[in-house]
Amino acid sequence: MVPLAQACNFPGSRGDGVHLWKEAERAELRAELDAAYFHLYGIQHEDAEYMLSTFTNTGLLLKDERGLQQYLWRPRGIGDLVLRAFDRPQ
Repeated sequence: MVPLAQACNFPGSRGDGVHLWKEAERAELRAELDAAYFHLYGIQHEDAEYMLSTFTNTGLLLKDERGLQQYLWRPRGIGDLVLRAFDRPQ
């Protein structure tokens, strides 16, 4: 990939065409992509929240004392990142 990066004048994070991923940066980019797909498919916030809750490690689905569903997202977890990206102005 280095020859392609150099041909495209992509310096990368090291300056030689190689980009070293930072896990936080990568998680943020994935969250923005997920949020963009929700918007492209016309999915509303509540539905996106429900869909995220059905996957492992994205968030936690809780029921409150009245039997209603309440979503509690781990701060900086995948569900939290996606929903924050979803709510940003376009």
